[in-house]
Amino acid sequence: MNEEKGRGMSTKKPAEALGVDVFSRVEAAHPAQVKFHNVPSEHVLKGNEPRVALVRADDLWVEEHLAEAPNWVLASRVIGDDRGVPVISEIRIFPAPSEDDQYRAPGEWAAQIIGSRARPIPRGGISASTLRKAAAVAIKRHAKTAAVLRWTRTLGKLPHRDGAFGIIAKTIASAGISAKNPFDSVRQQKKGSSDGPLRRGRPVKWSPADYARIALTYDDAVRAGASPIQAVMKVHRLGHAQARNLIARARSSGHKFIREAPKQGQAAEPLSDTEREWLRKVVADASKATKG
Repeated sequence: MNEEKGRGMSTKKPAEALGVDVFSRVEAAHPAQVKFHNVPSEHVLKGNEPRVALVRADDLWVEEHLAEAPNWVLASRVIGDDRGVPVISEIRIFPAPSEDDQYRAPGEWAAQIIGSRARPIPRGGISASTLRKAAAVAIKRHAKTAAVLRWTRTLGKLPHRDGAFGIIAKTIASAGISAKNPFDSVRQQKKGSSDGPLRRGRPVKWSPADYARIALTYDDAVRAGASPIQAVMKVHRLGHAQARNLIARARSSGHKFIREAPKQGQAAEPLSDTEREWLRKVVADASKATKG
């Protein structure tokens, strides 16, 4: 009797444990494509003319079965953005592969090999509700998992007896993910500064380059006649209050990346081309310093 009651109870299924899959593959491409992307390759010749170019590609994927639709798998490709931060650059949703397929690469399924002959396909396909609910939740989880890769890069300098971790670190580096030591901000606070006492409390999160990016997004919206706050929220994935506060800081006396608004509730005047070029330089210099 207790067993029957237990079956009828609604229990929340534990979230699937996530990890990042590192995979290296060889891709066949047209020689013109390889030349366009300017990457190393090996050519398969037909006579004296290159017919096919073979390119080695390294991938970082996070995968999980969708909680609301376990017959489907959501895979997220991880690549570093212009700041070197690991982000989700591509998502794929495909039917859950057979456990017997031992040679399947992360982020891929049978259609990669046999195209439209791939079977089985769950009845009804992917629904809009699945995309709105289950997929959105999974992507947020994947983004948090990918963020750890930036700290993992700091371990690449440590000696290891086997070469496995060295290969992983090299793959992460090729994805454009810059190393960041989580204790750097603490060390910087301990050093103090010449123009004030030792800073205590929560570490500084936003750099001048971050405020410069906010200012450029703000100015893009002003020039397009759109809402600057809404643009900053959308582009930088921020809440309304946080976007408003960051805009205020970017406009403050410490930065002056955004002009003063003529009246409360109105947007500031657009920046000049020279000012925008200077902001881009601030961002570019910070990116070079991070990667260096």
